[in-house]
Amino acid sequence: MQSGETPHLTNAEPPRPRIEAIRIVDMSASNSWGEFADLFRDTRDAFLDHERAKSELKALMPEDAKEAIGHGVRAKRSKSGAVSFDVLETEAVHAAV
Repeated sequence: MQSGETPHLTNAEPPRPRIEAIRIVDMSASNSWGEFADLFRDTRDAFLDHERAKSELKALMPEDAKEAIGHGVRAKRSKSGAVSFDVLETEAVHAAV
């Protein structure tokens, strides 16, 4: 840097220039697109329910709780305050009760 040289990355590709999106493409002929489009449509409602449940569980967790466990779900609060969820195995659920 002090030598006046332009800094460069080693062993890394330079970022690609962003291409302006201007086309509308018909993906009807793609079997892969069709497969994932079906999966997307079929799981959309479950995804929305899942996100709502996470939001409601976060709201129910006391602010001073580091961890909350119940009904087969464990919520953990990180040091930054983010809450993550795990589904507990059936054996662990019975052991905790």
